[in-house]
Amino acid sequence: MSSIGLRSWGAIIFLTLSLISLPLWAQKVTAPLIETDSWPVTYREQVAFSLSESVGGVDARVRAQEASKALASAIEADRPVQEDSPLVEVREERGAALVRVRGYVVAALQEGDAEAAGFPSLEGYAAHIQTLLTDFIPRQMWRAKVQEGFLKIFLSVFFALLGFIVVRQIQRAFDQADHILDERRGSIKPFSILSETLLSGEAVGGLLAFGLVVGRVLAYLLTLVVTTAAILGQFDLTRGLLAEALAGGATSIFLGLEGLVRAIPGLFLAVLLVVALQIALRILDLFLKGVMSGRIQWKLLPSYRVPVVRLFGTSLLVLLVMPLVIASVFGRFHTPLETIVMVVAGALFLSSVPVLASIAAGAFVVWRSSLRVGDWVEIGKVRGEVIEVGVEEVRLVPLNGGKVSIPMFYLLVQPLVHLPQPPALRLHLKLKNAGPVAALLAKVSDLFPEDLGPRVELVGLDSDLVVVCVNFTSLKLEVREKVVHTLVTAVDNNQIELIESKMIEA
Repeated sequence: MSSIGLRSWGAIIFLTLSLISLPLWAQKVTAPLIETDSWPVTYREQVAFSLSESVGGVDARVRAQEASKALASAIEADRPVQEDSPLVEVREERGAALVRVRGYVVAALQEGDAEAAGFPSLEGYAAHIQTLLTDFIPRQMWRAKVQEGFLKIFLSVFFALLGFIVVRQIQRAFDQADHILDERRGSIKPFSILSETLLSGEAVGGLLAFGLVVGRVLAYLLTLVVTTAAILGQFDLTRGLLAEALAGGATSIFLGLEGLVRAIPGLFLAVLLVVALQIALRILDLFLKGVMSGRIQWKLLPSYRVPVVRLFGTSLLVLLVMPLVIASVFGRFHTPLETIVMVVAGALFLSSVPVLASIAAGAFVVWRSSLRVGDWVEIGKVRGEVIEVGVEEVRLVPLNGGKVSIPMFYLLVQPLVHLPQPPALRLHLKLKNAGPVAALLAKVSDLFPEDLGPRVELVGLDSDLVVVCVNFTSLKLEVREKVVHTLVTAVDNNQIELIESKMIEA
């Protein structure tokens, strides 16, 4: 906080204290002259009247002290004895004059009190006291109300200043915690159970950062609520509203805490089930990775069946554990909400039937190894080489290049034809007739590697062009790539003068 801010707050506090103390010295009451053996009845050091005679063995000093206490209680009482009680009443009863303020008995005046004050009769002294108190009591009540008002303002300012300081300290504390977390984020250890990592170090750091954000917001809200309650609690107008709000809020908080306590066993069981699910999925993953790598040998589970086992194993574990987790946390709702959830789940299931059917068909194909990478197949009007087989779809590379993805559901309505061998590749070339035809055919034959099995045929001939057909024994993707690469290299090196080329299936 800057020095200017501190001086401003100091000026406010000084002004408030000055205003509070103003009524203490601004109000002066002219008290009647009393004898030295008289004892004053006072309220906040202001003399109201005096008592001089001992009654029933009680001397005047004790009577004055008790009357002062009774006078203070009568003035500061929340309400009078009765709604129609006069503010001041002095009435003679049974040889004494009873002094009542707002219906409360303050003192009983005796004949000796009147004589000590210089009055010939008790009746005259009672009228004098009535006059004094009629002027004294309203002014003292006004002074008390003014003092109380300024005290409330001072306390409100004090609570606001205190809340501001607390908020600043909370901000500094959380800023420091964020700085420490940022510095140590790379060294945070993962959360593990039974040597199985459930949360990585980054995830733990993220949870800690999220917790700091939530804690900061809750600390700010709590400080704001407490400060506001302390300020509003000073005034009668807002105290009732504050009490109702706190009563309703406390009831809601207690009900929430009660529900939380009742839910703790279910939450604990849900956490255990989630941890068990994580461990089971981790064990399944390690086992399937071992099968894929060949470290684990099992005749019933070849490596090509691993995707199917992974899909259905994971789904089965989740379907078994998640209902138990939901039941542990929420139980049965016993409300229409449960029916709505079931209807929504049924609608989602019906809408996903084609996807589920495709997955089921893909799992059947993968399990039986009906399709493998490198196979040449024909599915409907698509013919090509299989490059990827998944549970959801199969991918082919057709003769003209590119990739074609076919959903496994398509295999339920279209036949799957396995070609006995890859189709042959035929390359038509139109070359410029720039020399002996036999030498040109030999040159074309020598362009392609022998492992491709090229077979050159003369298709057409005139004075300008030579049409040549080169046949290859395979139509696989790598063969086509080698043919294209060889042809491009020959053209770039001016080995042949190519006019037109066309690659077709034999």
